[in-house]
Amino acid sequence: MTFNIWYRISEGLFSFEDDQHIEKFKPYVIRYLDALYRHCRYDTEEEGIPDRDGDFADFRLKMHAMLMSCSQNGTWDETEAALFIISTVIGNIIPEENVVVPELVNAIIRLPSTSHPALLLTSIDLLGSASEWLSKNSSHLEKVVEWILHLAVIPSFAAPATEAIDKIVVRSSSELLHLIPLLVRLIPHLETSQCQGKKMEVAISSCLKACTTLIMNLPEAGISLRLSELAQPIIERLQLVISSTSVIITNNENEKAADSWARIAGEPVLWIDRIATIFREVRPWNGGNLKTVNSIASDAAPWLDIATKLYEVLSETLTRYESASRVVEHCCRSIRFIVRSLGLQSIGFVEPLITQMMDIFSRHQHSCFLYLSSILVDEYGSMESLQPGLMIMLESFAHGTFTVLTLENGPRDHPDTVDDLFRLAMRYCF
Repeated sequence: MTFNIWYRISEGLFSFEDDQHIEKFKPYVIRYLDALYRHCRYDTEEEGIPDRDGDFADFRLKMHAMLMSCSQNGTWDETEAALFIISTVIGNIIPEENVVVPELVNAIIRLPSTSHPALLLTSIDLLGSASEWLSKNSSHLEKVVEWILHLAVIPSFAAPATEAIDKIVVRSSSELLHLIPLLVRLIPHLETSQCQGKKMEVAISSCLKACTTLIMNLPEAGISLRLSELAQPIIERLQLVISSTSVIITNNENEKAADSWARIAGEPVLWIDRIATIFREVRPWNGGNLKTVNSIASDAAPWLDIATKLYEVLSETLTRYESASRVVEHCCRSIRFIVRSLGLQSIGFVEPLITQMMDIFSRHQHSCFLYLSSILVDEYGSMESLQPGLMIMLESFAHGTFTVLTLENGPRDHPDTVDDLFRLAMRYCF
């Protein structure tokens, strides 16, 4: 029987409210789960973290999706297979369950770091998926996070471990504020890794997301201090990158190269994306809803100063790499998140930003400028004092855009430009 058949059976059973009728299917479901348990097990001789690509990984993924719809005494592969199946459904367990899940969680956090890597990896994923249950059972929260953090310093587990922490933090941020300094210190540790640079950066991104989520629960002074602590190293490193001479690095596709993190750290996009990662999680400040410029100064967002410094280094980056579409696009995304977080309080750098965008657009027609401009119109379109400047911006961008679109096959070759231009124009209509 295929996954699709079992999916349809589960859909049918969910539509019944007759427990006696459903009970008739129980023996078959148990046999089915037992078969899945046997088939999804890794080879006992498997060493290291198994490859997550290939037919077997695809089978486990399909089994995971199917189960989402619908013992410590064994060998490591038997235990891992059982935990893998449990991880697919633990997110659906009611938070009030206090018989099986507590024993399971306690058993996992007793696993030593010397356990088989595949077993540890699945255990990390399971605990991350149990974030809702942990949020309602806070007595287990501290030990779970401590166990995951212990594995997060190991390169092989850094990315999944920090992702699990991020999931848990989203559900339990007020109880985990003490994690902020630990996660901040974890970032430079991950940067020292001599291998798997891309995976280390994924882990760092999860750290930044979790940190920012936690920081937003602090008082205003704490928000200002901690966001500055996160952002200042980014400013310094990005300034260093844009002021240095570009170097051609070999081994671009060799993830296991000893200098892989150092290689990607020499590119501005890494640091630009860290800014976006932080400010994507920053909740818009209440003062941003004010509609008059005069009221902004009296209710400044705690991150206004550091956001201004970040804008300044992003502006320098735009100037330095104005012809590099990828860098410009990532800069625009980061600026967009900063503007959204500040609302009208971004007025201090919006006017020079518009001037800079129009200047660069006259030479390089980056469509991301059109998208960013639509965000600015959203925020400032209701302010009469800025409307003339916004109209000049529209005319400037429209002229440059039509120059591109009137070329042979212009609309076909620049679909994003067409989309972004219409989005910008619509902002002026509503």
